[in-house]
Amino acid sequence: MSSCSYPNSADDLHLPSSLAQISIDKIDEAVIKGDDKNLALLLKKEKLWSRVIFKSGTTPLHLAAAKGYSRCLIILCESANQIQLKVIINFQNNDGLSALHLTSQYGHNQCSRELLLRGANSNLCNNYGDTSLHTACRYGHAGVARILISAACNVNIQNKNGDTPLHIACAMGRRKLTRIVMEAFPNVEIRNSQGDTPFDIVKRKNFTEIMTIFNAFKTKPRTENDVLNTKFEFSPYGCQNVLETRSIFLTNVEQLSNVKLNKGEEYYIDLAGNLKKGPKCVTNTCVCKQLLNK
Repeated sequence: MSSCSYPNSADDLHLPSSLAQISIDKIDEAVIKGDDKNLALLLKKEKLWSRVIFKSGTTPLHLAAAKGYSRCLIILCESANQIQLKVIINFQNNDGLSALHLTSQYGHNQCSRELLLRGANSNLCNNYGDTSLHTACRYGHAGVARILISAACNVNIQNKNGDTPLHIACAMGRRKLTRIVMEAFPNVEIRNSQGDTPFDIVKRKNFTEIMTIFNAFKTKPRTENDVLNTKFEFSPYGCQNVLETRSIFLTNVEQLSNVKLNKGEEYYIDLAGNLKKGPKCVTNTCVCKQLLNK
């Protein structure tokens, strides 16, 4: 899998005519160094960064995502208008990698949240057919996988070899990721180009601990409706952040009409930055995850 390519010279850039070379050099340097304060100052003067594309197809947002500099990523996103952001946040480089693919590859949890919160498409496929969840499973990043699943990514998409994220997790012998993906109700009967289901791979490689995980789900089957038909709407991994009602209104106004509180409920933000509601906390820690485990 190709990683993010960084620019080596001015020849590696496609620049709009009105964008001065010195400006993009400074923006590029600030992003790579994670200098968010300087980046914010530079972007006040230069609004065209979203049109800068290196010959590798990489943008400044790709650089921030690959480095894991969440504050730089936020500044870049907020400096673009809505139309620019919709395009640039899902822009894919020459390898088909979006910014979210890169945060998934390098395991940057917070950057993944920020991208998803701003509309990043978790189901985009790179040149190999891998989604961000495939990538997180391939590189062993359980935290990012949880965030992607919390954002309702499609866990059954097949890459060019016919592998689903579960195939990848099983083939790599990743126990924790296998359990995480299994909890998202994947189709375990999907076969790849070699005719293998994920469990076929596990048996052939004799991954006994992963076999145990599969058997546990077989003996105690659960359906998606078991969770969705409960009184409250939970994040699959509990609350990421319980916020004051005032701050919820200020930052999530558009979602509030679809998530009305009933008695005994409170708002919270899940791992992917989505507005949800759950039972009010009765201790200093949220009770949602504990209730789900029961």
